[in-house]
Amino acid sequence: GGALLRHVASGLALTCKVRRGGPSGLDVAIDGPEALVFAAPPGQPDIAQRWRAETLGFWTCLNSQMDWEHKLKVFGGDKTGRIGVRRWENGAPQECWLLPTEAGVIALQYVRYDLDRAVAEHLPPAPADPALIVDNRAGEEPLEKRVVLARTCVSERGCRLEPADRARLAGATIHEDKVSLGVVLTDQGDCVEREMAPTPLDGPDPHRTVSEERVEVAVHVPPGRVYSYQALVRHAKVQAPFTARLVFHGRAAGVESRAIDVAGVFSGVNPVETRIQVRDLTPKAGDMRAAGQGEEPPVIAELTPA
Repeated sequence: GGALLRHVASGLALTCKVRRGGPSGLDVAIDGPEALVFAAPPGQPDIAQRWRAETLGFWTCLNSQMDWEHKLKVFGGDKTGRIGVRRWENGAPQECWLLPTEAGVIALQYVRYDLDRAVAEHLPPAPADPALIVDNRAGEEPLEKRVVLARTCVSERGCRLEPADRARLAGATIHEDKVSLGVVLTDQGDCVEREMAPTPLDGPDPHRTVSEERVEVAVHVPPGRVYSYQALVRHAKVQAPFTARLVFHGRAAGVESRAIDVAGVFSGVNPVETRIQVRDLTPKAGDMRAAGQGEEPPVIAELTPA
């Protein structure tokens, strides 16, 4: 579908003019580009910003997707002069371009969160794992022991840059091997988290981690009773504005490293608390249902992991 040619500093896209037709003179007729090119925000109109590369050995010709025969060239052969599109001249010097490969990377130098403007929401606990049933109906003494319950924790984190910064960094590869992103909501307040796992700075989807952990709980079941124990995990969702400094390290000849300041919003979901719910599943007199089946009995106690 063609490629955008962006101006690195502004994020604007190289754009062709298009002829206009129709009775009102305002209807766009995509029938070919015209003359000088200019910089415009992406998508105005999209077809006028699409280019294709045609390799001529070491050199490359760039043609408008609207018309294969219209190539991007320097008018008059003056490298400091005007640039536009004109018909193909069989690989003349003024229409041949060199496309060097830039192997540089963008590294995250630091990130600062505005926690005063952070918005936090504690989500209701959800039972994500099956309950453990402890049956002491045959016992004559209280059953006391420690059992291990499984709990599943889900963490999501991602960062969305402001639209202007997203345009400036379109297509860039961002490395976060030294500083990572993350905000954790704790019972003691918000804190900045450092972790070594890479986190997409501007990925379309949050980085998602699912972990299965074991928690130990002290069990006390009276004689003649059946109790169930289930781990519930409470998560917290937080959104926090941030500013970050990225450093571009170029590898091409003559390209110097430079800093890029960006802004955006971090969003994340983290487990913050585990509770153990205890229910009495002992069948009542005349109840033919097996323990643990039928309507869910009410909670008789809530415990914290040992």
